[in-house]
Amino acid sequence: MTQTATNARVEYTGNNSTTAFAMTFPITAAGDVSVYVDGVLKTITTHYTVTVASYPGTGTITFGSAPASSTKVLLLQNVPLTQPVDYVAFGAFTAATNETALDRNTMHSIRRDDKLNTVFGVSDTMKVSDRPTMTISDIAANRTSKVLGFNAAGTALTAVQGVWNLKGNWASSTAYVVNDVVKDTNPTPNKFYVCDTAHTSSGSLPISTNTHAANWVAMVSDGATGATGSTGSTGSTGSTGSTGSTGARGSDAGLDMTFESTTTDTDQGVGKVWFNNGTLSSASVLYMDDVDANSASINSLVDSWDDSTTTSLRGTIKVVQKASAAIFAIYNVTGAVTSASTYSKIPVSYITGAGSFTDADASTVSFFRTGNTGATGSTGSTGSTGTGSSGFHYQFETTTSDANQGAGKVWLNNGTVGSATVFYIDDDDNDGTNISAFVATWDDSSATSDKGFIKIQSRATPTDYAVFKISSSGTDQTHYWKFPVTHLVSAGTFSDEEVVDVFFTRSGDSGGVANRTVDTMTGDASDTTLALSQSPGSSNNCTCFIDGVGQHPGTDFNISGSTLTFTTAPPTGAVVVAICGGNESIGTPSDGTVTLAKMDANSIDSPQYVDGSIDAVHLSANSVDSASYVDGSIDGEHLSATMNPSLTSTGKALVLGF
Repeated sequence: MTQTATNARVEYTGNNSTTAFAMTFPITAAGDVSVYVDGVLKTITTHYTVTVASYPGTGTITFGSAPASSTKVLLLQNVPLTQPVDYVAFGAFTAATNETALDRNTMHSIRRDDKLNTVFGVSDTMKVSDRPTMTISDIAANRTSKVLGFNAAGTALTAVQGVWNLKGNWASSTAYVVNDVVKDTNPTPNKFYVCDTAHTSSGSLPISTNTHAANWVAMVSDGATGATGSTGSTGSTGSTGSTGSTGARGSDAGLDMTFESTTTDTDQGVGKVWFNNGTLSSASVLYMDDVDANSASINSLVDSWDDSTTTSLRGTIKVVQKASAAIFAIYNVTGAVTSASTYSKIPVSYITGAGSFTDADASTVSFFRTGNTGATGSTGSTGSTGTGSSGFHYQFETTTSDANQGAGKVWLNNGTVGSATVFYIDDDDNDGTNISAFVATWDDSSATSDKGFIKIQSRATPTDYAVFKISSSGTDQTHYWKFPVTHLVSAGTFSDEEVVDVFFTRSGDSGGVANRTVDTMTGDASDTTLALSQSPGSSNNCTCFIDGVGQHPGTDFNISGSTLTFTTAPPTGAVVVAICGGNESIGTPSDGTVTLAKMDANSIDSPQYVDGSIDAVHLSANSVDSASYVDGSIDGEHLSATMNPSLTSTGKALVLGF
């Protein structure tokens, strides 16, 4: 083919919609083109494809995703600098072969010409018109002691900056030349000077009063230290962030000590740590020698472990075996540290631990101080009355067996919370309070299949909870209680030994409620209504929870018919549970079922009579006599004409004529 194209590049501007861009130059293979977007080289097949009807020839570059608006799209001819045609002696010498070789040579020439436009080490994506110019003075004095750099506009290279020679502190009897920089150490703050006239120094500092002061130009001085500003007010506490992932275990920290199994209140030697009880969970005093295992004095440090003004909890001590971090014991410091001349005694309370220490174990002892007791804040406004009962402090146990798991423990009969059918709770809560008498009342409701509701909620993560219905009577297992339950709703999971709160809400006794239904929904921050399975008749006949938090009837929600309407739409993802009971109708008594035996004395009086409802048909013989008359109630108007003529009327009174 004839080679009419004289360019080796074509540029376009992306518009966030166009994906196909034409090559205005020929190529011999798909790989003969380089594609840039904003100076970044793109990869064929990964970012774009090449379409050419026949080689050599022009074609189209098609991107997988349209280049963004205003981006620079550059297509650059890049035919390899090779000659693939092999001419054989006495072989064919066709026009097509010759033309192909000439076309390839022409492409090389055009590309070489394009390359010449990118001198000074700039990239292929920069054109000659984009290069900075060179403006260097032909006068040597204008270039002396200056460096080559860009002008303020970044468009030209020129001699722009004098070269300074840093000579350190000024000294006498020293030959200084132009552009030497020295530091004047006499004034405070110190000053820096640059030499503008060569000379040999003499005299003394400061330079400002020196014999050769006129040979120096002051540059800059150290600024004086500003006054310390006043302490700003303490900012408000920010919201608690989400828990990050656990990082890799770091190196052992703390004091290097050696564990001693002896439990006596006497010095056990240099670098020793020991307790007043061989069972570490029962220890109440920790002893620390005044010198650690590295022979460093530590008594001053240990003496400070009771400095917190939080008297009941001065801090936390962790003792860890160096050979295995899985062997440890953690204690709270509960009182003042006492010095025993060569060692210290620290009152402690056991928190948790694992494994056991042996005599002479290399160990580390770390201390974490409790902050001082803060000032009492102002009393907040009284919150609204909650709908649930008070919670009890417990630790969740992942063991699922029907056996006592220890004081302060609560557990289920299934490791999957939603599949649990039995709830277990120890007689003592995690604070050591025996609540078995209260727990024994949790099945007192006369409702046979709905005794009440139990809620377990994580203290660290309140969004982790589970709600169960007590489905029948509980059983006292001497040291713990167990209750048959039905899972209603839950979110998240509980870990072993996790601190939780346990709440209980009692169901009302059996009565006028015909049935009880449980309806659920998931909040979306917009829906405010929940369709109920029945019409409970009143908001007070419905118990409602959002993510396990009880809602106030009449305040947080209202019920009309079988529709529950929230004041505020539940947030996205929130689990909503509504437990409702309907009203039972007693119907209309059948004829003849209401007798005198079922009526209280005087339960029917004149207000219950309709005028004309009582006539002679409804009166038995002699049922009305003088005892039934009110004075003045009978006059002439109430007497018939056939009555005894000896009876006359005088006004409204009756006169008997005998």
